[in-house]
Amino acid sequence: MWTVYGPGENLKVVNFTTNQELEVGITLNQEDTLEIDTRLGYKAVKKGDGSNQFFRLSPESVLWPLQRGENQVQIELSNTNESSKVIVHYVERFLAA
Repeated sequence: MWTVYGPGENLKVVNFTTNQELEVGITLNQEDTLEIDTRLGYKAVKKGDGSNQFFRLSPESVLWPLQRGENQVQIELSNTNESSKVIVHYVERFLAA
């Protein structure tokens, strides 16, 4: 689960470990947030007000999960300031026998 706090534009997150990326063509104001849910079975892109933003994903985007172990990830967000940030919430899942 990724949470992006504005301001910022044109989010791009690349996982070099899996060679996958997601790109969201959106403009976030100072008070805006964007939530990207990449969990298995939950795929969603929503603003903090709950509005669906899935249509803003580029056609090449993949809502990829983090891989077990280390992941090399690059985050790009233009037109930011000191209030802008991207937070990832990650919980490792285990299969039960």
